[in-house]
Amino acid sequence: MPKRATRLLAIVSLFTIFILSPTGIALADCTPNGTANADTITCDTTTDMDGNGDNTFDNDGVEGAGGSDNITVENGATTFEVIGDTNSTGGTANDNITVEAGGEVTGGITGDSYDGDNNSGDDTINNAGDVSTIVGDSYEGDGNSGNDTINNSGKVDDIAGDSLLGDNNSGDDTINNSGTADNIYGDSACGCGNSGDDTINNSGTVEVDIIGNGGNDTINNTGLVKDSIDGEEGNDTITNSGTVNDDLEGDEGNDSITNSGVVGDDIDGDEGDDTITNSGIVHGDIEAGSGDDTVRLTGTQVDGIIDGGPDTDTLVFRMKTKNKSQFDAAKAAIAAGGDGSFAWGNGNITWKNFEVLIDSLTLLPGQSLKYLDEFLKISGDASEKLYFYGLEENSNIYLGMLGFDIWSNAEAGQVLLDVVNETIDVRLIVTGLGSGQIQVQYYSLTDGSLLSNALIAP
Repeated sequence: MPKRATRLLAIVSLFTIFILSPTGIALADCTPNGTANADTITCDTTTDMDGNGDNTFDNDGVEGAGGSDNITVENGATTFEVIGDTNSTGGTANDNITVEAGGEVTGGITGDSYDGDNNSGDDTINNAGDVSTIVGDSYEGDGNSGNDTINNSGKVDDIAGDSLLGDNNSGDDTINNSGTADNIYGDSACGCGNSGDDTINNSGTVEVDIIGNGGNDTINNTGLVKDSIDGEEGNDTITNSGTVNDDLEGDEGNDSITNSGVVGDDIDGDEGDDTITNSGIVHGDIEAGSGDDTVRLTGTQVDGIIDGGPDTDTLVFRMKTKNKSQFDAAKAAIAAGGDGSFAWGNGNITWKNFEVLIDSLTLLPGQSLKYLDEFLKISGDASEKLYFYGLEENSNIYLGMLGFDIWSNAEAGQVLLDVVNETIDVRLIVTGLGSGQIQVQYYSLTDGSLLSNALIAP
């Protein structure tokens, strides 16, 4: 929302607008403004800008005044601004403001007041139209604490949960964007003394940044952020399964960052004891930063370096592969300790400055895992299941099957299969050994002899 201004238009300008627009002046004020009570106010397509009946061109928009108001800007209507309460005093009412698809607010929406301080109304703002700025409490006031909900499925420049320019904001706001926004701020764009625990969910497009500001924020991105996501101060939880073209940053605080999508540059934990989990694509580095950090890799591509930074850091390798040579080389590199690197997939995993390395790698059976002797055949399929067959005169006699989740997670001593097949006089016993290992024993029922004895380790 730009600074409020008074526009002086000459008669010739008005005449020009009427001539150029087939419908006359498109701007429409809400008629009338609200009262101190709870009002229902509708902005339609009238050209009576302030409800005084003279059709004079002005840009004061609508003020709900007091009370918990319902304000709607309808399809085809345009107004300058919508203020839930009053322009210059702190608002406390819980207002509902809606801009329908095809509606427009050229100046912007504030849930409580434009420049008043200490706004605390718990407002709900829904935009499906075209709005300059949406602010939950006050555009430039200080000390805002309303717990607002902002839903944008249309187009908006900036969204701020509390204030765009004000200081010391603490509202616990929820912002849901499925449309297009330039920037989204949990508290305030200025980032001054903010402490609200905000939730930001983006499934649409953010042209620049998502910034949590102060407080313990939760940021979920399943859409597109063309620049960065930054939690800033506080213990933030950031989850990305969409695309972030630049950085994913926790900033100050003990942050939890999870990426299963695409990050165009770095993942930065920065200060604090951070937990970073990556199963997606990172085209830059993972930098845990200062603090006692934990980085977990769970099926991953990191084009740069995974850096634990100072203090005591832990790197956990939880990837899975069907490539046994890569699996063996990776285990050797991890066992060597210190800084290291190994090939994985079509790239490399390279790390430094980690004091603790934890090997939780898994070798998947896939279709390439086969154990075969003259008595027993074990094979794996693409879904990582194990199939057991007894061999009798060149025939495969089906004995049983184990799903991957069962055999790879079995506890030591747990019997997974105990199958007797009297047709071929055999008994199959499969027992868990822990750590994903299983023991396969295949007996003759005729004389009790052990025909096959196999150890399978993921």
